[in-house]
Amino acid sequence: MHNLVIGIVIAALLVFLLWRGRATRIALSQDVHEREHMASQLMYQVQHDLLTGLPNRATFLNRLDEIFLSGQTDASGCAVIVLHINRLEKINEHYGHEVGDELLKEIARLLQSELRTRDAIGRTGSREYMIALASITDANAAEAKARDLLRIFDEPVIVGDHRIAVSTSMGLAVFPEDSDDANTLIRDAARAQARARVRGGTDSLVRLSRKLSMEAQEESRIEGLIQQAISSDGFEAFYQPIIDTKGELCGLEALLRLRDGDGTLISSDIFIPIAESTEAIIAVGRWVVREVCRQLKAWQDDGLNVVPIAINVSALQIVQTNFCADILSTLSQFNIAPDLIHLELTESSVMPQDSLALDNMLKLSAEGICFSIDDFGTGFSSLGRLHQLPVSILKIDQSFVMRMLEPNGTLPIVTTIISMAHSLNVGVVAEGVESKEQFHALYEMGCDQFQGFFFSRPVNASTAATFISGERRAFLPVEALVAPAKIASLPFRSFPGIPSSPHLW
Repeated sequence: MHNLVIGIVIAALLVFLLWRGRATRIALSQDVHEREHMASQLMYQVQHDLLTGLPNRATFLNRLDEIFLSGQTDASGCAVIVLHINRLEKINEHYGHEVGDELLKEIARLLQSELRTRDAIGRTGSREYMIALASITDANAAEAKARDLLRIFDEPVIVGDHRIAVSTSMGLAVFPEDSDDANTLIRDAARAQARARVRGGTDSLVRLSRKLSMEAQEESRIEGLIQQAISSDGFEAFYQPIIDTKGELCGLEALLRLRDGDGTLISSDIFIPIAESTEAIIAVGRWVVREVCRQLKAWQDDGLNVVPIAINVSALQIVQTNFCADILSTLSQFNIAPDLIHLELTESSVMPQDSLALDNMLKLSAEGICFSIDDFGTGFSSLGRLHQLPVSILKIDQSFVMRMLEPNGTLPIVTTIISMAHSLNVGVVAEGVESKEQFHALYEMGCDQFQGFFFSRPVNASTAATFISGERRAFLPVEALVAPAKIASLPFRSFPGIPSSPHLW
């Protein structure tokens, strides 16, 4: 303040200086154009993406608030689109980052050329653009506009001398049909984009309706339960018996269970895909292997003659570089023989030629671990590829077993799988056996092992211990041994007679 006063006094004195005996007024000025230009540049940089020149996330969100308020006030509606550029890192690796940057700028230009002046667009992530459509009459109009934007990428994007094929994932949410406020619109559009990216395929647009939004919220809740179960050892392992043609227990399959907050079990068909989509399945799979080894050790310490246990392995797990080391370390920690662990993989997880799956399978097979192909027949198998894999068992998918005895059913498929497996010197397990008719037909076709509700539902560890110890032998009711009616065109082998004891065992 003191310096300011002195400055004012000096300025006042200067105003009344005499010049050659005459009173003179002096005016001081400063050119501020450069300062204003710098301030303008700084403001632009704060509000825009420097690469594409589009508004950045903060600026876009402010514009979206304006569009939403207008659409809410005059009931004209609005929509939000989240556009993700897939595989951008691959483009950068192949063409270089300079070309990748030019591609992002060209995509921004193409998108802008398809929008109206009242719409808004921003670059809100390294490979993400967000668009707000103003005055959208209904969801159909929003979807039509979104598909118009997607058609930009039907042809390669030209960048200099390069024609670059661009893959995208697009999420859409519409007000008022799907969401109630601007924040929810953004959230739902982002969730829709994530679904589109996971789904893949030719149709890369997903609109998150209110129904899908509720499902997405439920998925988020279950994802939270999964993370909690990982950190607090909250999963449970159940076990389903596998029997051979003599009716003897020859193995168990470990099946993961997750309980909701009220104690009810959440179906694995629900939480396993969520764990896979979030890659939590890697930690979950590690938990299952450890729990099975711990349980085997506990049973052995109790003097039980344990049987091999099959563990499901996801496609994400089998290609982890530390997968083999983790498995072998856990076996060593609990002193479990490798031949007591059977790892089950789906066809799709081991068929790609460029994966680490084969290398990991060969390493573990050399240590004595057996492998099964689960849900066989539902994927796209190459016999040449299958022949390379260290696989000892094919498991016939239960959907084939279920429809096996229907008119024009899947009987020829089941017969072919069994015949092919035996020609490759591989055993066959039939999953989902639920009736004595299915059991008899599979037995007579030469199936080696059986699994399903006809014998036992999955049970907890204490009940599984009674199976292993032989205390409970009621897997195969005596009526299952009654000679079945012949099924035409099948090569049969004779079925064993009814034993004197009431059960097969």
